[in-house]
Amino acid sequence: MLDTFKQRYPNGVNNAVVQAVHDRVPTFLYFDSYLTLPGIVSVDALAGRKAQNKLTDQDQVFLALLALAGTSLDKVHGSGTYEEFNSKLRAVSNQVTDQIFKYWSQNKHLDVEMKLDAARSGDPPPFNSGWIFRTRIDNRRHRADTSFDDRSSGFVWFFSFLVWFNQLKQTYGNNLLTPTMKGF
Repeated sequence: MLDTFKQRYPNGVNNAVVQAVHDRVPTFLYFDSYLTLPGIVSVDALAGRKAQNKLTDQDQVFLALLALAGTSLDKVHGSGTYEEFNSKLRAVSNQVTDQIFKYWSQNKHLDVEMKLDAARSGDPPPFNSGWIFRTRIDNRRHRADTSFDDRSSGFVWFFSFLVWFNQLKQTYGNNLLTPTMKGF
């Protein structure tokens, strides 16, 4: 019997037990502050920071938002025609809406709308030149929309956390400890 154990566990039974337990222990992540998604992004400024390897925390969350929707800024911006471009942005908006409102239950009448358009010269820098990506929240009940930045701090936190958490799952795998959020 001892020979059988030695053959089955050449590194020892203790090492086999430690490895088996280790593989099942979740990854713990500590957040000392939370990252927020910006409601408006200067694509040109973001591209510049990316080229210089100087992305901000908000840049990272924005890129995670696009990844959550299964796309990238290059893919959306690289569409050849208006219809193709509009179709991709709408698909991204729908995917993000479905992901966010799977968990947000305070108001089910909201939709996420993402827009990429030319800057307006009267807006403050860096949003007055180049391409601007805007995240807006459409309220179907009141038939009005607002900038993501104008939503409640609880909504902004939850939305941003869900986007960033999904990015962390891509990085660390699904074995993350989330005691307060069911279904993640």
